[in-house]
Amino acid sequence: MLILHTSDWHLGRTDCERSLAEDQRFFIDAIIEIIKTRGVDAVIIAGDVFDRAVAPAEAIRMYDDAMRRICMELKKPVL
Repeated sequence: MLILHTSDWHLGRTDCERSLAEDQRFFIDAIIEIIKTRGVDAVIIAGDVFDRAVAPAEAIRMYDDAMRRICMELKKPVL
């Protein structure tokens, strides 16, 4: 069994008022590609998914999209 261990996505984080959403989408796309090409059986997210206790709507949409792609399209569990 091949498990992809990730941590601290911090979706919704900004850098001096600059949104990092584009970088975070790139990161999620890279995870999807690794799952596909390496034959990953499960994904672990250890640490913070969101950067703040109350995440911005864009960050929640990004997370929902990532889970849809990983769990529903690729049929891989996320722990």
